[in-house]
Amino acid sequence: MRIIRHTALAATALIASVALTACQGSTDGSAKATNSAPVGTSTSSTSSTSSNSSTSSDAKPDTASAPDKVTPAENNSGTTAPKAAGNSGSQKTGACTAGSLKMTASSISRPINHVLITATNAGSKTCDLYYAPAIAFSDDAQSPIQVDKDTQPQAVVTLSPGESGYAMIRTSGEPNGDKAYSTQKIRVNFQNRNDNGSVGGPAYAQLAGPISVVDSQSAVTYWQSDVSAVSAW
Repeated sequence: MRIIRHTALAATALIASVALTACQGSTDGSAKATNSAPVGTSTSSTSSTSSNSSTSSDAKPDTASAPDKVTPAENNSGTTAPKAAGNSGSQKTGACTAGSLKMTASSISRPINHVLITATNAGSKTCDLYYAPAIAFSDDAQSPIQVDKDTQPQAVVTLSPGESGYAMIRTSGEPNGDKAYSTQKIRVNFQNRNDNGSVGGPAYAQLAGPISVVDSQSAVTYWQSDVSAVSAW
């Protein structure tokens, strides 16, 4: 009788153990399934993020603006391109000659014994008055009168058509010397660029009346573009 009871108890314990094991297995499986769910969710989220990132990345080429056009360096350098030949103001001009000039001579009252020479460009081309005029009071003069070197301007006098250049002549000192003579005509020669000779033939300026001249005391200024530069000489 005792053996049967023990056997029954053992059987009952075995059944309980099996049931408990089954419950634990079910619980563990459920737990594992529950714990694995976030992983799936995370994966889905990651996949969604990747999908969004891919979508965003794919969209960039459609929304990005084209790069600005690059301006050539030479246009932004601030430098000025060289002027075309023939359009610059540095074209060569020739020396003024008697054939292109109109000459006038005027005696002035102050200072005394002075004559103003005016050379006007009557031609159609620009020309240069170099240095000082070579002045003589007759065709028989062996050399021109002296030049006052202190009157040299900073630049060559350039005459466009219609413009004038000026020079002042002192005809004698005070009082007149023993070798004074009278004249009404002044001969003017024009210097070349190198100041070692004249260009073309002489021009003549006629005075309204006779003047007294002493060659040894006479002098002339350099050509000037402004008459005021010689008025007080």
